[in-house]
Amino acid sequence: MSEKQLEHAANEKIVENQEESERDDEIIFTLFVDGKIVSWAKTLLYSYLKEIHTVRKEKRKGFGRKLLVYLEKNAKAHGATTMKTSDFDPCDDEAINFFKSLCFELKPVVSGAKGSFEGTKIL
Repeated sequence: MSEKQLEHAANEKIVENQEESERDDEIIFTLFVDGKIVSWAKTLLYSYLKEIHTVRKEKRKGFGRKLLVYLEKNAKAHGATTMKTSDFDPCDDEAINFFKSLCFELKPVVSGAKGSFEGTKIL
């Protein structure tokens, strides 16, 4: 496991942990503010966003946005031309609005009886 710490401001830090396996390369990014975790995300090979979360009491403060913008820049620096995400609930207005505000193109996906959304953004 490799770990990189990236200082952004006196009280903010993004930590990158990479887990390598035969099936995929998962990278976990964690945003700390004043030493506390406020947001985290998991990607595959930098450009596929598997999940992103912000601590409930820290929502609406821009931490998820800050982390995703960092992920996009990082993906681009690793040669990616798009950032993709998928499999989020079409009833999750918070997620839909979040991704739309960051210029992701969203489209519905139907898989069996379950529907979901996926998003793509050109970097």
